[in-house]
Amino acid sequence: MLFLVSKGNLFPDLICKKPLQKDSISSQLPKETSAMAKRTQTLKEESANALSHGLGLVLGLVGIPFLVQKSLEKEGISALIAGIAFSLGILMVYTFSTWYHSTKDRRLKSKLQVLDHISIFFLIAGSYTPMVLAVLQKDKAILFLSILWISVLVGTFFKLFFTGRFKVLSVAIYLLMGWLAVFFLDEVLGKISFGTLVWVGAGGLAYTIGVFFYVKSDKPYFHTIWHLFVLAGTIAHFVAVYQIL
Repeated sequence: MLFLVSKGNLFPDLICKKPLQKDSISSQLPKETSAMAKRTQTLKEESANALSHGLGLVLGLVGIPFLVQKSLEKEGISALIAGIAFSLGILMVYTFSTWYHSTKDRRLKSKLQVLDHISIFFLIAGSYTPMVLAVLQKDKAILFLSILWISVLVGTFFKLFFTGRFKVLSVAIYLLMGWLAVFFLDEVLGKISFGTLVWVGAGGLAYTIGVFFYVKSDKPYFHTIWHLFVLAGTIAHFVAVYQIL
């Protein structure tokens, strides 16, 4: 899900078409994907990848209405914004990831790979937004969310118009967004229950452990295992956000 995309823009021309091999999608994968994974994912592996995040999409479609309903029960618009932001991140990540891994069309796959990367920005920001609105004072919340969502826009811009370039900047933006919480950790500890913090920590731990399998995606089905850790992390954060709302 965190592949770095190949050089070129979002809509590269399909130079040639090669027949699909029986047990490999090498002719469909973007060039950079093969370079990162050191081998292409087999059709069976891609089916497992698609099914794992397809399950996440189904669970999201089931759970999101409950999340939005709870946010509507709160006074003011903050809770609704928080619920929608997190829901949007979930839908984007699991829709584009499932679609990306299930398609066999090389040209479409290249486009979906970029959208898959962009969706990560939205899930990170969407996961933070409920917590920020719940624990920070208005001025601090506005400042924090401004930095967070501007980072999303900057990341999206570079993914769309400088596909495959500025890779270090992309990683830097992911890291910046992921570590912003340290700036208000003391306030979180005082305003969120221990149980909710456990769910937040469990989600972060799942994502972190999953990275090991992601970087080892050249091993059979390790990318699918990465997907399962991502799914576990999202479920844990869903519980945390539901409790915060």
